[in-house]
Amino acid sequence: LLRANGPTFFDGRTPFITLHVRGGDRGPGQEELTLALLRILARDFKQWVVVSESPATRERTTVALRELGCEVARAMSASEGPAEAVWGDFEALVKASGVVSSVGGGWSAFPYAATRISGAPLLVASEYAASEVWRLLMAHSKVDILGICFGASGAGRFRDDVWQRTAESA
Repeated sequence: LLRANGPTFFDGRTPFITLHVRGGDRGPGQEELTLALLRILARDFKQWVVVSESPATRERTTVALRELGCEVARAMSASEGPAEAVWGDFEALVKASGVVSSVGGGWSAFPYAATRISGAPLLVASEYAASEVWRLLMAHSKVDILGICFGASGAGRFRDDVWQRTAESA
């Protein structure tokens, strides 16, 4: 699924976290919620990749992370072409030690699919676990849905899951 010559982030150092942030095309943005989570997570994770369909949103989030003392790598540039940019974003999600997803409406299959492939923990920015859609997914899934945390209340478990995964792969 990944290209052999695909991008390497931070010279292969881990862990790095990929943040998937939508630019508001799926409902009202969650910038304040996302920034609050970044302030919590930036204490423990200093290497990030930001992916977004919106260059302006990606840039604002990159600046916020740098202001928190984090190093931010870029996934593929949209100048490489739209298909290459999307593929590069997906590779950044799959290669991450953990993924944070901030999407208006709470849910996106893009980071979910990447973390199901890689086994990396996923932190959804909103407290989506109580939603009817999530309860239906859980009730009708043929397999256990593991490794997903929600909102600020799930940030500690997400952090622990990332560190555990990193220790197991060392």
